[in-house]
Amino acid sequence: MRNHFGIVGTLLLAACTSMSISKLDGNADGKVSREEAAQSSELVEVFAQADANRDGYLDRSEFQSAREMIREQNRADRRQDQGQHQPRRH
Repeated sequence: MRNHFGIVGTLLLAACTSMSISKLDGNADGKVSREEAAQSSELVEVFAQADANRDGYLDRSEFQSAREMIREQNRADRRQDQGQHQPRRH
């Protein structure tokens, strides 16, 4: 997912990567379901990949992996955006 929102995108990134399992875990069972993950579009995007045991939930370890996936994707997007905005040298 490309981030083209400048400061707003940066703020959204900070909110997403600082999200905690306790904030998303509506029923306090110690894990995040797909329904609970729907609060974050970025988490929804990586949910299947992060759900290592394919039980339909992210436990604390899987949730941490999901957060890292989101961080890495956002870093890659920023690097790509920076590369596109730099002037070409001839």
